[in-house]
Amino acid sequence: MTFSIYLLLINIVAYALMWKDKNAAKSKQWRIAERHLWFWAIIGGSLGIYLGTRRPLYHKATRKTFTIGLPLLILSQVVVVVSIMI
Repeated sequence: MTFSIYLLLINIVAYALMWKDKNAAKSKQWRIAERHLWFWAIIGGSLGIYLGTRRPLYHKATRKTFTIGLPLLILSQVVVVVSIMI
């Protein structure tokens, strides 16, 4: 139960960061570094970051690191979690 709450919260934060960075890009303000977005993805927010690349944000949707790397990261995280649960 605690792990699922952690994943929910971390993914909400990750999506919010994508939203904030998209708005900053539109208004030419300070941006969030990609390495920080990847940090949030690696610690469990990969689904939130991935959803940020999809509708309605489409943020970083053309970056190969996000279009290829994020699905691979999600797959590897799912494999790790499933292997731990078995």
